[in-house]
Amino acid sequence: QCIFLVGPFIEALKSQDDKAIVNMLNEYWELKKKLSPFVSNEQIDKEIEYYKKRGCGVKLCGAGGGGYLFIYDPSGKCNAISVDIDYYGNTLINF
Repeated sequence: QCIFLVGPFIEALKSQDDKAIVNMLNEYWELKKKLSPFVSNEQIDKEIEYYKKRGCGVKLCGAGGGGYLFIYDPSGKCNAISVDIDYYGNTLINF
C-alpha cells in the first residue's frame, strides 16, 4: 500500500501542498508500523505522536537500532521543535 503514496507525494511536493505532505507522511508511518511489531517502540511512538499533534508530518528513517525522525514542519514551529529535540538529547539537522 505504501507504493501508492509515491506518485501523490511527489505531486504534493511539486505543488508545495503542505497539508497533503503532512497527511501522506503520517499515513505512510501508520502503514509501515503494520508491517512488523519491531518497526517501532513505545518511545518512538510517543515522540512521533508529540510532533503529529503539533501539525507536523513525521517519518522514521534508518534501521538496525539507529536512525532518525524526519520531521516536516510547515507551521514554522521549528525553533520550539529544536528545543524539544535538544531536551531529549537528540540532534536537529535543518535542511
